[in-house]
Amino acid sequence: MIKTWGRSIEWFGLRLVEAYVEQVTDINQTNVFQSCFPIRFSVPPPAIPPDASVLPDYFEGCLLRHFGYVLDIYSSEYYPSSINVYYSYRSREFRHSQYVHKSGLAFAQIREGVGFNWLTNRLATTRQVHYNSQSDSQERPNQIMDELTNFCLDEQKLGAFWDETLRDLTKGGETSTSAFRPSA
Repeated sequence: MIKTWGRSIEWFGLRLVEAYVEQVTDINQTNVFQSCFPIRFSVPPPAIPPDASVLPDYFEGCLLRHFGYVLDIYSSEYYPSSINVYYSYRSREFRHSQYVHKSGLAFAQIREGVGFNWLTNRLATTRQVHYNSQSDSQERPNQIMDELTNFCLDEQKLGAFWDETLRDLTKGGETSTSAFRPSA
């Protein structure tokens, strides 16, 4: 059945990836050999304009989407108290919004204004060992993390990204970050 799902969604450019059920910051409670890698911003994101109706982690989400991440789950605090959000497969609320890389090999959980908690999806890389060499399955997640880390540590690039994203937000348009493509 899972193979059928995988083939069905490939047609839409998606792929089915095995992933953790709990938030990545709690991974060390279930796997003592794995923990998150903190990625700090060299320049904090700008303040959200008072007239903008976006979530508090808007800028961080734009940065992750720019680097090929898609939303996994929003922080529990972003849902109104009148809505009872329940996931049968998740036992705890998520304290921070969490994104997964389009390859399925990595997760990033937003730490508002500070940076990200980054984690290799070992469930996906372990499965890849069967298809690729051992070194390929280890190197690709490292490359994904290095691209994001290097960008976040570069004050000029990150500052320019925040400025452009803020300009796009205040203009009311979509964020256009084509000038900030990650290097291949």
